[in-house]
Amino acid sequence: MKTPMPFCEELTAAAGSPFVRDMMIVKFQREVDVLMLDEGELRKKAKEIRNRVAERDMLVGELEKLAVFDSASQSICELSKLQTQDLTEVARNLFFLQTH
Repeated sequence: MKTPMPFCEELTAAAGSPFVRDMMIVKFQREVDVLMLDEGELRKKAKEIRNRVAERDMLVGELEKLAVFDSASQSICELSKLQTQDLTEVARNLFFLQTH
């Protein structure tokens, strides 16, 4: 049975050609390269955030020793909020890396 599309056979032959296959391989490799770059940037950002979290943990520990001052209590509260925001961002980044 003939198809109503006049160039269907020609398109099928072209799609199976080595040239088209090679072009698709190059295209997919470029996409993989971009994704790998994105993954590397996310990992770098996660490492920076973990370092900030560790520094803040140390600072909070020191401030807790001085908790008798209102300013120290306020600082602990603000640093705790930053910790939560950063840890949430790291969790989002790790989830993204695992799903892609």
